[in-house]
Amino acid sequence: MTAHSVLPGYVPEKYPSLTFIAIFGKKEEWWSVERIPMGMNVNLTPQLEEMIRQKVDSGMYNSASEVVRDALRLMDEKDRLRAAKLDQLRQEIQDGLGSGPATTWDREEVKRKGLAKRATKTRTAKA
Repeated sequence: MTAHSVLPGYVPEKYPSLTFIAIFGKKEEWWSVERIPMGMNVNLTPQLEEMIRQKVDSGMYNSASEVVRDALRLMDEKDRLRAAKLDQLRQEIQDGLGSGPATTWDREEVKRKGLAKRATKTRTAKA
């Protein structure tokens, strides 16, 4: 069974082995001199294969490898953002723990102060 018989519209030039996509195809600027480009094969679900095919067919990408590289860059960006948010949360927790002992508070007093602050802002805005 060939890819031509299983995948209608399969064009070998556009989809070089979608079942096993070679992720690294061209030298990127972030590769060091010591890094030797290597091919990597990945098994994809039919849904992911179709998604890649649609991206290439749309003209946004020239090859399946470009789609995968872009997806990996986006995943890396998302991971970095998540790590930065976690670092910020950890810092805020430490700041809170270091701000002194917890104190009791009265819900009604906080509410009164908030309403008074809002009323002051409203009067200032109207003036």
